[in-house]
This record gives sequence, structure tokens and C-alpha cells, in this order.
Amino acid sequence: MTTLEFNAKVFLMENEDLFFDSYLECKSKHVNRLLENEKLFIKLCLYLQKGNLIDFAYLQKCFNDSLVEFKKDMKHYFA
Repeated sequence: MTTLEFNAKVFLMENEDLFFDSYLECKSKHVNRLLENEKLFIKLCLYLQKGNLIDFAYLQKCFNDSLVEFKKDMKHYFA
């Protein structure tokens, strides 16, 4: 795992709730659309300002993996 991938994973983990909130709002699994959420975008800017560069393709992959688990959890919750 590269530093850029690690930073992407950490950013997702730290802001997972915001990612899922944004997903539920815009009904898109694409990170570029999710980042239209103002709170999530501000968090990204602050993270980048600290010098943490991100591999956005890897961030997309990690989010898709998390989304699969999120959907499974939601099915169990509402079953």
C-alpha cells in the first residue's frame, strides 16, 4: 500500500459517516459527486492542507467496498 492509498483509506475511515450521508442524499456512489457535500468537501480540504495527498481512484475503491458492507448492514437492520 502506498502512502497515497493509506491516506485515502484513513480519510474515508475518519469521515465514513459523512460519506454515507452524502451517498444517501445524492444517490450516487461516485466520490466526485459525494464531495459536493459541503461538510465532506471542507474536511477534504483540511486533510489536504495538512499535506496528506490522496489517491482518489483508491478512495473510490475503498468507498465502494464500504458501501457494499453498508448496504448489507441496512438490509439486516430493516429486515
